[in-house]
Formats: sequence, C-alpha cells, structure tokens
Amino acid sequence: MGCIKRDYQLETKSNVQPIKQAQRRIPIFLKPELKQKLDELCKNKITAKVTHHTDWISNLVLFKTPNKLRICLDPQNLNSALKRSEYPIPGFPRSLKTP
Repeated sequence: MGCIKRDYQLETKSNVQPIKQAQRRIPIFLKPELKQKLDELCKNKITAKVTHHTDWISNLVLFKTPNKLRICLDPQNLNSALKRSEYPIPGFPRSLKTP
C-alpha cells in the first residue's frame, strides 16, 4: 500500500502551535470492527500504535459501507500548518510547444 518506501518527516510552519483534536465518540456497534481493522493495519505494518508523546493528534473518521469499514484521518489542522514544498513539473512548458 502506498509508494513511499521510507520514513518521511512532515515540516510544519514555525509559528503554528500543534493541535490535539478532542477524541470523537465511536458508536459502540462499530468498536469491534474498528479494533479488528486497526489490528489488521498494525499487523500489515501500514500503521503502528503510538506509545510515546506526540504533538499532533488527528481524529479518526469512520465510513461504514455495506461490505467494510473504512478508516480515514481528519488532518485538517495539520494540513493547514504544513510548509509547502514547490516541485515544478519538469519540462512542462516545452511539452506545450510544437516542433
């Protein structure tokens, strides 16, 4: 899953305070399925349980479909605090010119 084969550090703007979102309530009937899904994600090394202090905490957003439970994050606060890297598309202007 995914294309990044190494650890990646996100850089935040220096003037932004980290935000820990208050935990949203999870419906009781979804808790067993959520635990199973999180265990599966940990087992497959897609995610890991955090046992140390972290400055940023984003909420889980759950989507129940007929066949499965989808788990997403709400990184709204973190996204607005990230430093933007500018990567120009190489050769783009040249590709518009005709020979």
